[in-house]
Amino acid sequence: RVDRYDKSESMASRGVVGAAGEIMVHIVTATDEHIPQVSELFADAFMDDPVWKAITPSPRIRRHVIKAECEWGVGLRGSDSVDVALDGSAVGRVLGALTFETPDMLDIDDEYGWKETLRGLVRGRLPAELRGAKHQKAVDLHQPDSPHWYLHDIATSPDVRGQGIGSALLRRRLALIDAQPAPVFLEATTDASRRLYERYGFSVVAEVSTLPETLSYAMIREAVWGDGRTVN
Repeated sequence: RVDRYDKSESMASRGVVGAAGEIMVHIVTATDEHIPQVSELFADAFMDDPVWKAITPSPRIRRHVIKAECEWGVGLRGSDSVDVALDGSAVGRVLGALTFETPDMLDIDDEYGWKETLRGLVRGRLPAELRGAKHQKAVDLHQPDSPHWYLHDIATSPDVRGQGIGSALLRRRLALIDAQPAPVFLEATTDASRRLYERYGFSVVAEVSTLPETLSYAMIREAVWGDGRTVN
């Protein structure tokens, strides 16, 4: 299959300025060697996420489930569906990651219905898997009807959080998307993440509350050209 949507670019050095000074990072497309670090990073980053806490109340099990979910998703989509921010001063250390699906990937999802098949397989098994599948289905109902990108997760290592690495990952991916404009869909699980995405042109299209004490936001960024003009 030829993917019509460019997912990667050559290595680019970025200076990310934060409270601790300037951190030099390389934002690149992940390789298989990066994925164990990415799954550990997501487990660290999402341990206190309200949706993950509701899906898996046990912290020990939650960490295992988050890692397994990351590895499962990347295994299906390929490591080139992950952008990583690498520490410029420590070879190979992953400081942040962003996972996504292109419109082509989503077309294949619809054609073969693998999401629904896998949701059927987890029914009657672990309660966490069932809760997670129910929540994800409720969020996914609000995706655009037209071809679009789906940004799944953005996370940074706790020791560099708040220094702009997540924003750098988001800017880089959106710039690549805007070269071949298409809408972008994502879920924000906190008010803070919602506000961040709003700064990058996303708007809330629905509020989703399928789990106790949680409120997620389904958000869409309309297709725009690189100069900021909306695609008609």
